[in-house]
Formats: sequence, C-alpha cells, structure tokens
Amino acid sequence: MKTITFQSPLEIRAKEGGEVIEKIESCTVRALKTGDLLSALDAAGEDKMGSLLAHLASRATRLTVKQIQSLSLEDGVEVIQTVESFLPASLRTGRLASPSSQGLSDTPPTFGDGDQES
Repeated sequence: MKTITFQSPLEIRAKEGGEVIEKIESCTVRALKTGDLLSALDAAGEDKMGSLLAHLASRATRLTVKQIQSLSLEDGVEVIQTVESFLPASLRTGRLASPSSQGLSDTPPTFGDGDQES
C-alpha cells in the first residue's frame, strides 16, 4: 500500500449552491486482486486502455472513476503509475513495461564470449 498526497486536492461540491462539502487531499493505493482486474476489464470494455486504467485506479484507491478522471494530470499520473507498479510485468503499460520483442531477429544470437551460434 502507498499513500499519495494530492498536489491539487479534489473538492466535492453540493449539487445546489456548489459549496465544497468534502475535500479529498490524499488516497491510499492498495495492491489489486484478480477480481479487481477482471471487474475492471468488464467495466472498461474491449480495447479501452484509458478506461481500464481508470477502473483499476478506482478499485485500488476506493475513489470513483469520475473522481479519478477529475484528478489533476500530475496527481492522476502518480496514481496510475502506482497502480501499475502493483501489476505483474505482463500486464504493465507505458514506461513501466519492460521492452521485449517476440518477433524473429535477423541477427544470430551471441554468447557470453561474443561468438555467434553456428
């Protein structure tokens, strides 16, 4: 778990009058469970990475998806990066993902001594 203090706290306003009724200054990001991922996948729909990340962040922080989407860009990125840090490497996106290529290479493999496979 990690607590994030927001640079720009969320303000929950009354529908009538618009006065601030609650200020959210931080959130705690908890590690996700398989059910969280499956529910977020169902809620996001197919091929919607942004929506998936918002739903995962919502489940990890207990904030609503609308609240996640209302965070300042700086705060939102920090929350999403923290959520991604809890994911296994095979599910990570963006800069946290380890680069790898599953395609075939034209270059023969080399071994520790610099020799190529024959």
